[in-house]
Amino acid sequence: LRGHFALKSTRHSRWYVNKDELYTDPSAVCEVGREMAEIIYKRCRELWIHEEEIIVAAPAIGGVALTQWTGYHLQQRGMNIKAVFAEKKEKSVFKAMRELIVAWQNRSSDQTTWDVIVKLIRGDELLVREEGFCFKRGYNLKIKDRWVAVLEDILTTGTSAKETVAAVTEIGGRVFICVGLADRSEGKVSAEVLKVQEYQALVTLSLADETFDEATCPDCAAGVPINTDVGHGKAFQARKFPFVGTAGL
Repeated sequence: LRGHFALKSTRHSRWYVNKDELYTDPSAVCEVGREMAEIIYKRCRELWIHEEEIIVAAPAIGGVALTQWTGYHLQQRGMNIKAVFAEKKEKSVFKAMRELIVAWQNRSSDQTTWDVIVKLIRGDELLVREEGFCFKRGYNLKIKDRWVAVLEDILTTGTSAKETVAAVTEIGGRVFICVGLADRSEGKVSAEVLKVQEYQALVTLSLADETFDEATCPDCAAGVPINTDVGHGKAFQARKFPFVGTAGL
């Protein structure tokens, strides 16, 4: 998509890779899964682990569809596959409020703390997300002592993929590869950064010339509205105009 978008990294871009549109087309996701499965199968053969149980994992939400279709195509090759997904860590609103009181007493200027205050005032959520991913629903028991392939759709900073890898490692899984749908990191994401043996992406994009820091974005300076339908435009607006729509609170 062409326009003015806020990315998860907080940078702004004139291009947005709309993964959500992809997920509306089962045939297209099936094909992506087939391509990811090809890469994983080849790597399993190289490591002589193709006859062992392999776990395919990804960060929710989009990664859920990727694990299912990739796992399906690996099963069609006769492999023993389980597909799981990681979820964001969360803490209760009560714990978050206690932390906010302490932060206020200490006159903390941490941006994350301010974002949480805004969300609580706006009534956006009752659970506050922390840094990192974890495996719930008994998936941790399936991962322990198993070989794991981590999938991700779009990698800009690689944070979600890296945190998913960390979550797998923390519970005793062994990540042998990370496969991405599209890499728009401009070389910032690598196997070393993700802390995996191997990293591959189906598509590599170069959009650096039209990606900007939030503070120096020329489209913001020109008054071009940020897109709030896709990407992280709503989060950007909440930071810039935190109390819009809260007059009745």
